[in-house]
Amino acid sequence: MFSFLPALLSAFLWAVVPIYYRDFLRKGDTKEVNFIRLVYAGLALLVPTLLLGIGQSFLYGMLSGVFTLALGDTTYFLSIKNVGASIAAPIASFGN
Repeated sequence: MFSFLPALLSAFLWAVVPIYYRDFLRKGDTKEVNFIRLVYAGLALLVPTLLLGIGQSFLYGMLSGVFTLALGDTTYFLSIKNVGASIAAPIASFGN
């Protein structure tokens, strides 16, 4: 009956998070905000890594993290800071 709730929650979070990013970017530098996000993402991934171990796929995961979290998010944060969340978020999600 409530199978739509995860999708609705996901859409809500995708809509609200850029606004919070905008507020953080007003207080700090783009690289600083992205570094803080990388630290939290790394801590969240530490537990599964310790439980599952480090295998060959670990290298691919690291490369993916570098490209998506470091490069992709830095450019996303720059766009939010320069043109605003209301413009940057729809443009960034257009390709998805």
